[in-house]
Amino acid sequence: MRLTIRARLIGIVGLLCILLIIAAVWGIIGLRAADQRAAATYQTELLPLQSSSRLYRLAQLQSATLFEALRYWTDAGEVDKRLAIIQQYASQIEQVRGQYQSLAQIPGTENLSKQFVTDLTQWQQALKDAGALLKTGNPSAALVIIETRLRTGSLALQQGIDQLDRLMREHAERNYQQSAQSYQLARNSLIGILTVGLLLALVAGIMLVRSISHSVGKARRLAEAIANGKLDHHIERFAPDELGE
Repeated sequence: MRLTIRARLIGIVGLLCILLIIAAVWGIIGLRAADQRAAATYQTELLPLQSSSRLYRLAQLQSATLFEALRYWTDAGEVDKRLAIIQQYASQIEQVRGQYQSLAQIPGTENLSKQFVTDLTQWQQALKDAGALLKTGNPSAALVIIETRLRTGSLALQQGIDQLDRLMREHAERNYQQSAQSYQLARNSLIGILTVGLLLALVAGIMLVRSISHSVGKARRLAEAIANGKLDHHIERFAPDELGE
């Protein structure tokens, strides 16, 4: 198969354009993967918040169950059944608390996290004391603990979880926004570079093809004139390159 110089040049320019497009697509895929990693990091940074929220919900379930036990304080069987449920919640709290403490804390929340765990421990102790009083048939003393230590502890837990929620979400969203802005800047820059590169390649290719085609055309006409016996045909130097020479 015989290819003209023009066809070869067009093929070379086309190949360069294809390579540019492949490089750009590969870069965009890489940027997309980076964006997905940033989203995954956002979710990971919220793991401590998920654990602390679960601890708070379990503590509220314990509180509700204790009130049920107080309601049936005259029935020892009902009281024992609800105290057993409270103990099940306590076991879950111990498990989740271990997971919570093993997670890396976001900078600025360490003291709040420690205080939250301390408040939760005090809450558990007050709940245990109130349950013991109920079990011995002393609902009045249990109610005093509920109205003082447990009420105060509940307020402290609520404040702690609210502060942790705010700080963790602000930190995670700030990091995600920074990653997203970097991704958008890199993507837009890559698209801009690709566009400029393609335009330059096309313009340079078209100019090169036209220049060579023009030179070859003049040389061809000269050869045809000589072949037809026109030995006086004259052609000026049409390009400062090898073809012109």
